[in-house]
Amino acid sequence: MGENMEGPTTDCSTLVAPIAPMPNISEYYVSATVQPAAFLREVRASVRAARLAKRDPPSFDAEDATETLGCLLALDPTLSRTVRLLGKEPSQVRRWVDQATKVAFNARLADRGFEDDPVLTRFDRFLRSATGDLLGKDKQRREHAQNLLRLSLPWLVEMQNLKPEEALPLVGRGKRARAKATNLRRDVQRLLFRVPVPQLMNLSLISAFHAKVLEDEVSARQESLRKLSHCRDELNAQSAETNELRNALSRVAGEREQLDRSLAETQEQLRGQKELRAIDEIQIRGRSRRFLGERVLPLIVDAQDAMAFDPPQFAGARQRLDMVVAAITKELDKPDE
Repeated sequence: MGENMEGPTTDCSTLVAPIAPMPNISEYYVSATVQPAAFLREVRASVRAARLAKRDPPSFDAEDATETLGCLLALDPTLSRTVRLLGKEPSQVRRWVDQATKVAFNARLADRGFEDDPVLTRFDRFLRSATGDLLGKDKQRREHAQNLLRLSLPWLVEMQNLKPEEALPLVGRGKRARAKATNLRRDVQRLLFRVPVPQLMNLSLISAFHAKVLEDEVSARQESLRKLSHCRDELNAQSAETNELRNALSRVAGEREQLDRSLAETQEQLRGQKELRAIDEIQIRGRSRRFLGERVLPLIVDAQDAMAFDPPQFAGARQRLDMVVAAITKELDKPDE
């Protein structure tokens, strides 16, 4: 086909899908004609359009959302419209419900100094403050309290790490307080006969959950007791070993004291012996001087004089030398003192 099939051309890159506008959250609260389903369809359409256009997910207008939060309890005094958004998608709606719940919850506990308390304590304070309204005859106050309970319980569990097994028993405390302990089983039986099957199944699920929690707590307690017993056994063994070491240390200390005394006595004896040896050496040196100076030296001098005569007196010199030998021999033959 050699014909030129040229025609009008279009730049496809310039085609952008129209973005559905994100509705203002105030419109949902201000106008009673805006139904939750219709509002959610608008939000989801805006999010889907942004996703198809590969744009950032849209958000509620920040200024409008802030102003709506400031007037929340005036716009939704029973929180019924907020509850109708609970658990709905997309995430923008879930975040809004969390913010609205926080505002309503804090308003309920205003000026109660709960900010630093554990989350379970804060939930308990909320229930105590709302018990009269939850079971009261004033319809608006009762609806507000019940809706706030519906909102705050999942918010505290998901966002504040509140444990369901700790929170659920607190919810029914006001109801239990009005019922006698002997009638509690009867009231539960009546409740089981009245509730629809889906609620009965939910009650069974909660019962199974608490049974599992109780089983886990019993197992954890038994494990803690086992560890405690093991720790006590180790502590007793370490205490016995410590006592043995203390006794051994005491024995070693006694032996050291005895060795110290023996060493002191030995050192004292050694000092005495050194002193006696020094005295003996002095006495020996003195006696040796006397012996050499008084007995030996004069005889040797006489022998030298005899040999100095002319002619030498050999007999006299020999006599003196014999006397020196005899004196030395006599001295050596003396017993040691």
